[in-house]
Amino acid sequence: MFGKNNMNRSGFTLVEILVVIGIISILLSIATIQFSQYTIKYETESQTRKLYSDLLEIRSKALFEKRSRALKLATGSYSLYSSTDTTVAAVATVPLKRPITYNGGGTDIVFDTRGMLAGSQSICVSAENDAAIDSVVVSMARVQMGKRKGGMACNAANIIFK
Repeated sequence: MFGKNNMNRSGFTLVEILVVIGIISILLSIATIQFSQYTIKYETESQTRKLYSDLLEIRSKALFEKRSRALKLATGSYSLYSSTDTTVAAVATVPLKRPITYNGGGTDIVFDTRGMLAGSQSICVSAENDAAIDSVVVSMARVQMGKRKGGMACNAANIIFK
């Protein structure tokens, strides 16, 4: 009874199990790569929106409180100030997950008592990314978000506004 009919039993062979494990590991590695790219895209868009929001906030506070305000850019963060003096303690410092580049009037963005900026400033998050938005342009009376054209310099002429 247990002799020759033993081969007719249902089950998986070692080869079948190894093939299934191989397919699963390939699919998991592809999913990991896609998740990593999605995370970079999300961080880029999130950071750009936060910077945009903070710029609008200090601009409106400068306008409504009739007091000049500043935002100071740094390599891994930016700081918000309740005046134009950026040597005192910042009201808030926001750490950055993605590196930024900027073009224009230096590291300080200063809004006067009318909420206006002298000159313009472009701030871009890392050059190569799949994010829908990765740049903020601050002009005299306007703050806009956009997408930098691939591989181009971080200036308003190379940013497509959204």
